Amino acid sequence: MELRPLGASGIRVARIGLGGYELGGLAPDVPSARAAIDAALESGTNWVDTAEGYHDTANETAIGDAIRDLPERPLISSKANPEDGTFRRERLHAACRASLQRLVVDHLDVYFLHWPDEPDGVPLEETWGAMGELVDEGLVRAIGLSNFTVDEIAACHASRPVDVVQDGLSLIDHLGNRETFAWCAENDIAVMVYEPLASGLLGGGPVTAEQLRRTWVDLEEWSFYDRLCAPGKLERSAAVAGGLARVAARLQVPPAQVAVAWVLAQHAVSSAICGSRNPAHVRENSAVAELRLDSETIAELEALVPLGPAFA
Repeated sequence: MELRPLGASGIRVARIGLGGYELGGLAPDVPSARAAIDAALESGTNWVDTAEGYHDTANETAIGDAIRDLPERPLISSKANPEDGTFRRERLHAACRASLQRLVVDHLDVYFLHWPDEPDGVPLEETWGAMGELVDEGLVRAIGLSNFTVDEIAACHASRPVDVVQDGLSLIDHLGNRETFAWCAENDIAVMVYEPLASGLLGGGPVTAEQLRRTWVDLEEWSFYDRLCAPGKLERSAAVAGGLARVAARLQVPPAQVAVAWVLAQHAVSSAICGSRNPAHVRENSAVAELRLDSETIAELEALVPLGPAFA
C-alpha cells in the first residue's frame, strides 16, 4: 500500500489506517481485535488509531493487549483529552505516559491534542510547547492537532511544526474542512481523515432511522444526529447515499469503497481511518487504497455533495 509522509517527522503511514475504536472497550475481545489488526497488516495498513477517551481509556488497553506479541507492531497514533476542560502541561505529560503504559510501548508514533482547550483554559502556545517536549524526550515521534481551526493550526505551526492534522470529511459531513486541509497541504502538514463513511450512513445499507437504530440505539444522543439525521436532513443524507450506490454499481465495487476513495482523492488528504473488528471488512477497507477514481466519476460524486444535509 502507498505510504505518505507525516510532515518532516520521518514517519510514513499507509493511505488507510485501522480505526481502533471498534477493537474493544470495557469488556474487550482481544482475540477479535488481534484478528482485525492481523488482517490490516496483511493488507498493507501499517497504523492503528486510538485515543485515551475511547471507551474511557479501555480502548488503548485492548489494543495494547492485542499487539503485545506481534513480531512487528503497527504504528500507533493516540490522542490526549483535556482534563477538566484544560490541557495543563503536567496533565499532558502524565496522559502521554499513561497511554504508553496501556499500549505497552515505549513511544507513540503520533500524538494529537484531541480537541481544543476551553476558551479560558491553558493558552494553546503553552500546550503546544508541552507537546514539543514529549518529542524532545523521545516519548512521541510526531505531533498533531485534531478538531482545531485553521487559525489555531497556523499559530502552532509558527512556533513548532505541526506534523499532521486529524479531522472529519465525507460526502455528507465535515465538508468545510476541505479548506482547512488545502491550507495544510500548502504548509506540508499531513491530513488524516476520520468518519469517511459519515458514521456508517455511507456504508451501503438503507439510510432510515429504523435501520440506523440497529447500530445506534440512542441515535438522537449522538453528535452527528443533528447534522445528518434530524428531520429534513436524513432524507438528504439518503439521497446522497442513493447516488453513491448508483456510482458504485457502475464501478462494480461496494459503495463504502467509493465513499472512502472520494476522500482519498482529495489532494490534501494523506490517509483515511476505517474502523472494523471484522477481518473481511478490514481487508475490504484496505483495498480502497488501490481504487482510483477517474475525473468523470469524481465529478459525478461532487454533484451529489450539494444534495446533502449540510445544504438543507
